[in-house]
Amino acid sequence: MINSIYRSISSIVDNACGADEIAQLFVSKHEQLYTSVPTDTKELGVILSNINKRLGNRNIDGIHVSVDGIANSISRLKSGKSDGGQGFDADHLLNSTSKLVQI
Repeated sequence: MINSIYRSISSIVDNACGADEIAQLFVSKHEQLYTSVPTDTKELGVILSNINKRLGNRNIDGIHVSVDGIANSISRLKSGKSDGGQGFDADHLLNSTSKLVQI
């Protein structure tokens, strides 16, 4: 049985060892996530159009996504689940700061 009083912090995360390497790993993951979202209006329009085509007659224009909704969704993720080889998993979101959902 694990006694919750004696917690330790992992010194290895995704093959990164030590505080500096782990911090750099999270910086890298954040940069990948932050830059993966397009900001070009035309590109966003193409993405919206493609989503609407896939939805058929349904349209997403009236859907509202809130900070609380995103935080709730993240909290419901299962630890240890990955994206299938792209190097990002649920633990990155589960262990992130609450500021992540407010970006």
